[in-house]
Amino acid sequence: MLSVCFGSFSFLSLIQTRHIFLPIAAALIAVSYALEAVRKLRHSRRGAGSSIAPVADVTQPSVGSSVAPHKLSMMPVRDMVVVPGMTTPFVVGRESSVRALEYAKANNNEIFLATQHDDAVVDPRAAEISKFGCICKVLQSIKMADGNFKVLVEGLEMGKTLEIDDSKGFFFATVQGLNIKSEIVSTAPAA
Repeated sequence: MLSVCFGSFSFLSLIQTRHIFLPIAAALIAVSYALEAVRKLRHSRRGAGSSIAPVADVTQPSVGSSVAPHKLSMMPVRDMVVVPGMTTPFVVGRESSVRALEYAKANNNEIFLATQHDDAVVDPRAAEISKFGCICKVLQSIKMADGNFKVLVEGLEMGKTLEIDDSKGFFFATVQGLNIKSEIVSTAPAA
């Protein structure tokens, strides 16, 4: 963000003044900040492995959250990450994901969504799915003409898989809630 501010300032200064030294110096500083940020990001990803674990807020325990792990059907998702408080639609077409959805609908309407590491993999194994994801409530599912399902879910709480079983024809996970839930943020201006 700082590099964007410096870059904008440099560009505006270059347009408004004939002195080029100051804008060039500011632009060089902005580029160095941006390169340093990219270097730190790459370094942190290399050190953390393939997935970055969210940090739980241990200072504020959630109300009504159980410390016991949940046993939920699990669905790997491609190209998206669901977080608490987010309501999102997506299409479910994989046979194992349809079974996981049907299990969730038949039981408690909760499902664990975790992003698969490689979106090109058609049927990922348990090791190819992130250990971290979101416990979601299935709000609506509609079967479409092509056999796929259009699903609307709401993220409830972040979770981590402790164990994954795929013997039922779909992923069934033991999930520990991470006590990370959505916060309602007011967008009204301060009075």
